[in-house]
Amino acid sequence: MDRHNIHPLAIHARGLTTIHSIYGPSLLHNRIFPQWGHHTADIQHMELFTVYGLYLSDFTILTPLETELVVFVTISCLGLGMGPALWHLRGLGRLLGARGEDERDQRIRMAKDVLRGVKMGVMGVVDFVGEEFERRAKCENWPNVGDVGRVLGGWGEDA
Repeated sequence: MDRHNIHPLAIHARGLTTIHSIYGPSLLHNRIFPQWGHHTADIQHMELFTVYGLYLSDFTILTPLETELVVFVTISCLGLGMGPALWHLRGLGRLLGARGEDERDQRIRMAKDVLRGVKMGVMGVVDFVGEEFERRAKCENWPNVGDVGRVLGGWGEDA
């Protein structure tokens, strides 16, 4: 896709495809967007068109999985707490193939193992950088893979 001649409807569609792959339509439209109240329409446009349509759907350099990994690590290290980090932890798992909530599913077990490793690796970097970064990142508030099932009800049922 020519990045300089992309139609606004194509940008929106690209953003919608990417955001659904990460959050899943159910979580996005039933839990995330509604929390913005009367600002929902504005936030939805900004997220779908600008954040996801223009930026997080441009896979010319990074793959979708690499992009989501950068987003998860960045959000986690900002110390924002459970919400956004949990959504993106789930998104990483979804990009690794996890769906549903059956813990016996091989895709879920594999995704959870990878995500535990990612979290431990990033926490190691935070520790290496030092105490000030540790205080700001608040690693103790980061979600665990088990929180996806407990808090969000699983990895989503959509394909």
